[in-house]
Amino acid sequence: MLAVVFAIDRCAKAWAFRRALVGERCPVARWLAIRPVRNERPRLWPTGSALLWCLSFGLGLAAALLLVGRDPDPGATLPIGLGAVLGGALGNLYDRIRHGAILDFLHVGLGGVFNPADVALVLGLAIVLASRIDVATSFLTHG
Repeated sequence: MLAVVFAIDRCAKAWAFRRALVGERCPVARWLAIRPVRNERPRLWPTGSALLWCLSFGLGLAAALLLVGRDPDPGATLPIGLGAVLGGALGNLYDRIRHGAILDFLHVGLGGVFNPADVALVLGLAIVLASRIDVATSFLTHG
């Protein structure tokens, strides 16, 4: 899943930024527009060097592998969710290191601009949390 998310993110960004629309808004549907922007300082992006970002990604990957490896029955949803989260994180990390900014281009209504990596991060996290609710509930009720 990590590789799939990363590939989709890279292809979509290459398409959106190849067009002559950088900085302009191009409506696709009533609620969706393509608006390529270079987000040099995302609100939630930590400050630091490329080495620090790579180390953070490596720690996240190691934690994900430990989580899946220690669970005797992770099911299908946990690895899929973690793969989506890590693929999204890798997509944005690649942008930050290669381009010095995160490449965003999807604009919905009054909200901000985002990209497929952001969508994968949020959906992947929701999948991970949903897959672990039964474990947390069982732990809380049975101690």
